Amino acid sequence: MGDSFIFCKNLVGSFVEKHLKGDFSALKKFDFTTLKGDKLFGCDGRAFDSDDTNLARAIYVLLWGDIFPDLSLSNIGTGKKYRGDTLNTFSTVFGRYLPDRHTCKGLLNNGSPEEVRLVAEKFYSNSHTLGNLIVLPNIAETNASRARTLNTYRGTVYKDYFDLFLIHLADCLDNRSAADKHLSALIGQNGFFFSLLNNNGGLAYLRDICYLEDYFIGDKPAPVFSPHLRCPRKSECTQAEKALYTKHIKNYAAAAEIIINNRADKMIARLVALI
Repeated sequence: MGDSFIFCKNLVGSFVEKHLKGDFSALKKFDFTTLKGDKLFGCDGRAFDSDDTNLARAIYVLLWGDIFPDLSLSNIGTGKKYRGDTLNTFSTVFGRYLPDRHTCKGLLNNGSPEEVRLVAEKFYSNSHTLGNLIVLPNIAETNASRARTLNTYRGTVYKDYFDLFLIHLADCLDNRSAADKHLSALIGQNGFFFSLLNNNGGLAYLRDICYLEDYFIGDKPAPVFSPHLRCPRKSECTQAEKALYTKHIKNYAAAAEIIINNRADKMIARLVALI
């Protein structure tokens, strides 16, 4: 094993000893946003992002450094070959979190009841935990006027829903007539990564190595979060719209938490075996 792997192993091990009292299982519920300002495990010298902390980067290398081409600490980050990503984002559905009020913009606009506020607050913390993190290829489009990456393209075109992203990714990898040509172009830009998938059975390989089974039915990605609503941007919603949104955010949080918990268990088991 190389020096990078050993460094990452030591970093994650020291984090568990220092912050979790040696209990690896506690990593499952650890909120990565609490690393803000931490020079060793956080984002010292760069803008803070929970999925791009030094701890998260080290975990990515441990889990996938021997699988993904050229994945190393030096190749992870904004503008680099890989970038940490959050699978099930909070703001897409709930809107901007307002910590002083323990609520979020979407719930205020929707006039949601107290029980929904508690759902949102719980999910806000869960959304920044280990099981919601992944590392993906990050080479941007060559068109300088857009410079979109897989991450930013997903955020704008697919409303930041990871299940929608996987469904369209499958269309592109299978060369279907309905495939998104812009996503196909991004796949081409990141051919160093997607050639690995194509040579190992396609998207099912990504499912298996990244613990994404809950997004699939068999070998095909499924619309887990349909109807894929966004956070309401205004308060003038009809009662029917408010009811639909309330139902959706409850379902979204419940489904996402199952995915996050299942992935975390598998990721921790793998980390324990490595460390």
